[in-house]
Amino acid sequence: MIKDNFYYILKNRLDYARDYLKDTSDYLRSLNFQKKVKREFYKDKPLLYLFVNFINLPTNFINYLKYLQSIFYYSKATNEIEVLKKELEKYDSKF
Repeated sequence: MIKDNFYYILKNRLDYARDYLKDTSDYLRSLNFQKKVKREFYKDKPLLYLFVNFINLPTNFINYLKYLQSIFYYSKATNEIEVLKKELEKYDSKF
């Protein structure tokens, strides 16, 4: 039996969402690694750490908001994958 066009659209969207989830996961892992490196670098330089963070406070705040946004999009993509899988299972059970 032939499946309609929407099935293939959902299938392509699922592939895209999986790729996006992998890329976002890699991005978040790299940010966490950068935090570890930064912490190790400033371990014995607390005054320099305070000075640099004070100067870069607005930028650090924006970067933190971007980090939170990435976590939000990661969870959104995870939920989208679950919904797409359920919808594709409905199509597979019909045909």
